[in-house]
Amino acid sequence: MARSSTDAPGSSGDAGGGAPGGGRPGSSSGGGQQPPGLSQSFSGPAPGKGTGMLPDAMDAMTEHLNRTGDRLAAIGSKLGSQTVSTEAYGLVGSGVSGSTNQAITKAADTTRGAAGGSKDAGAAVRASKETAQLHDDNSAARLRDIDPDTDVRPGSTQPASTGPQGNRGPRLRESQNGEFGVAGNKAYADKATIERYAARLAPNSRITLEAGKPLDGTSKHEIVPVFKSAEDVRHPLKPEHEPIAGETEQQRADKLAAFHKSLDNSMADIVKKQGEIHASFQEAKARIFPGESAEKVVADKHKDAAMNLAQQKMGMPWIAAHHEGMFGTKPPTEKQYQAMFSDMVVDHGAALDAERRATSDGLRMTMPNDCKQGAAQLTGRDAAELSSVKDDPQPGQNYYKNFSDKTGWENHFATVVGKDGNSDLTFETAADFSRQQESSKTYGYFEMYERNGPDGQGSFDSEITAANERYAERKTKAFG
Repeated sequence: MARSSTDAPGSSGDAGGGAPGGGRPGSSSGGGQQPPGLSQSFSGPAPGKGTGMLPDAMDAMTEHLNRTGDRLAAIGSKLGSQTVSTEAYGLVGSGVSGSTNQAITKAADTTRGAAGGSKDAGAAVRASKETAQLHDDNSAARLRDIDPDTDVRPGSTQPASTGPQGNRGPRLRESQNGEFGVAGNKAYADKATIERYAARLAPNSRITLEAGKPLDGTSKHEIVPVFKSAEDVRHPLKPEHEPIAGETEQQRADKLAAFHKSLDNSMADIVKKQGEIHASFQEAKARIFPGESAEKVVADKHKDAAMNLAQQKMGMPWIAAHHEGMFGTKPPTEKQYQAMFSDMVVDHGAALDAERRATSDGLRMTMPNDCKQGAAQLTGRDAAELSSVKDDPQPGQNYYKNFSDKTGWENHFATVVGKDGNSDLTFETAADFSRQQESSKTYGYFEMYERNGPDGQGSFDSEITAANERYAERKTKAFG
């Protein structure tokens, strides 16, 4: 689904901007035992004093930041030459590189004092339920309101499958003649069918299809979209992190390892910059001249880089929604910097964990948080072609529906990758206002639509209209 310019305050589209409500992902549990040598007490001002914040909100912020600091410190104390699991601390599920030890330890030592001057009184009490869904393995399924146990939407016109797995593995919704099946975000078919579907994709398509891992108890394999060539991987995606046709098993494994390493480095970027800003404040305070402020000195040196990093990792809507004080006319305070960076550690860590889960069994294609951009990435077609309504789009073409008069999505684009009788298989993505990342390997999903059904049951139009109504309801609850 494409973005709407009215989706979130301070945003130009659906990405970013969580809904109001509880704590942050991973912040509901403590961070383990505090290592010796690091103070466990909050070093900021007394709650509510001189902060412009209500005492309850300040207490919540304090608790949140103390927990974040505890997690960072515990990780830093355990990191050595080997990678260790940090899932217990709400960060990257399979470990942070040992090279980040020093930066993490320094960040932990300053995080607890980050709350005092922040204008964002709800930093510790917002978006828990809505934001947590972003990082769920079934985020795309949740977006479509699919029950993960039955793979069927409440009230859907599509029947539940009685696929071969029974209570084992996914329950497939099968196509008219059984050539393919869809379960959750994935689709399955036998190898010959996958090869035939790949050959039928339009010549200008930027993708092809491969047979992935077999589905136990059947002849079907997972259908895996991959780019045709490195030239088809367009900026900002990186060919070294995307699956490309013709690669050997070892080449694909090496790419997956490189992608996972980039996740480690991504977290290291955040904690390194957090430590640099803290060190700059200490230096500025020690050498400040009359008439100067430490905030001004640090802003001149770090603000642009800090904001660029936050935009790169989280997106500008996230900054606007959660750390509006960073946009003020006055230079940000140390507490405002550290509040933003501690939130980035938690939120970005949860997003990285989701990326690892999504690629636990192989490299996946990155998809944008925008359905039109996603269709363009897959089909190679221009905006005019994408926005042409087709009752029976062929492989490599797309479905399109306009929602400009609705309160949910503006429109939706779904790329057809296979056809079996009246059943169409699509690979697509959908914009979600609560997502923080502009793109992710968790955003793509397969869907099945039916043509010529009684009263349009199961059709693209009926299913996507129902999905749009659910999405509009979520937005109304989030923003009023």
